[in-house]
Amino acid sequence: MAGNVSGLHVFTADVGPEALSLLDGNYSALVTALNTLANFSNYYVDTGGTNALVVTTIGSQVFSYVDGVVLEIKVANSSTVAAPTLNVNGLGTRPIINTDGSSLLSGAMLAGGRYHFIYNADVASFVLQNPTIGIGAQVVKVKPLTTSRSNTTTMTDDPDLLVALFAGTYEFDLFINPYGTTTTTQGVQINLNFNNTFTTNYIQLLQGQGSPTAPYVTSLNVQTAAGNGPFVPAAFGTSATGGFFIRMEGMITTTATGLFALAWAQNSSNANATNIGLGSYMKITRLA
Repeated sequence: MAGNVSGLHVFTADVGPEALSLLDGNYSALVTALNTLANFSNYYVDTGGTNALVVTTIGSQVFSYVDGVVLEIKVANSSTVAAPTLNVNGLGTRPIINTDGSSLLSGAMLAGGRYHFIYNADVASFVLQNPTIGIGAQVVKVKPLTTSRSNTTTMTDDPDLLVALFAGTYEFDLFINPYGTTTTTQGVQINLNFNNTFTTNYIQLLQGQGSPTAPYVTSLNVQTAAGNGPFVPAAFGTSATGGFFIRMEGMITTTATGLFALAWAQNSSNANATNIGLGSYMKITRLA
């Protein structure tokens, strides 16, 4: 719990009898704090330099390097070495390692990324639970909820189907489940975005429900900014269980850090929503 509870009455120096309102006031403040979801986040912002994370917790919070303590940190700078460190409240630097005890790869943490750390007292190190994808590693992003968009043809990144990539070569596999809310559905535009420099090695489109030659998707682009992309015509179903899906696979080489994402919107603007269903996924494997 990272929240700060203040304003509590201290009874030590009081001479009774005490007013019950003082006790009620303390309970009220504690109940509010406990019922405030944000108080249960150990989220902090790194203020250190490259490869040397620095975090300061709330002044009233008691913190020490004990086994199992959890921190969520927004990292200020991308890591460039295999042995970055973390220093909390000036208690001393501790190494950051992978879950298997191995050293991190260069680029395991990206500037602006939010990372999950658990302290392992046995090896006096912070264990990074979600490193940016390393060579030979794989990241799978799955939509936990359906995302709906209406009255727009402006493509934007899907909130779930996106992953931060460091410079390297990646293979991707994308499965999406699009459908409309009514029989008068407006279709969907889809694009793969990478917001930095890259090379498209290859892209292959695999189609779902319908004739193998049906033009559900006319083409596919990877580009550096969302724009008019390929689209699925109107008749792709009105139910998440209707059986229609789109599969894409391919490979890209990135030359700089950036965000790789599925961008999409309605093919024609309408109040009838276009949806990307839960269970849609993006699988990324780093090859080099």
